[in-house]
Amino acid sequence: MTLADVDLSTLFDALYDASLDTFGMPLSTGIFDLTRLIPLSQLPQMVRRETEEVLPPERLDALVELGWTPDLRLPDSGQHGFAIYEPSRVGLFLELERKTVSVDPPYMSWLRIVGQALGLVKPE
Repeated sequence: MTLADVDLSTLFDALYDASLDTFGMPLSTGIFDLTRLIPLSQLPQMVRRETEEVLPPERLDALVELGWTPDLRLPDSGQHGFAIYEPSRVGLFLELERKTVSVDPPYMSWLRIVGQALGLVKPE
């Protein structure tokens, strides 16, 4: 049996039902959910896996200051965290930086305004 033989409607219904039975809520990716955070220490591995760009761990503290990532904290520990969409975004900024394209604060301010307008970034 191949994926072409599977009735996707039946598959998605089964996933939905299993998610409700297991977690009490529908299946969700949580990509832009700012309540589902991952510890900042895991960002370099995820950036490498998703984008093949290298984020040196010693640069983690500067990411919020540079505006590359919002200042998010894990609710249980208060340590810095990041949303699921961040690895690809940080990888893009690393690629632009490597290609000597400016990712300086004026650009980041514009990006923050767009993110706030879309509801992806909390207003400051």
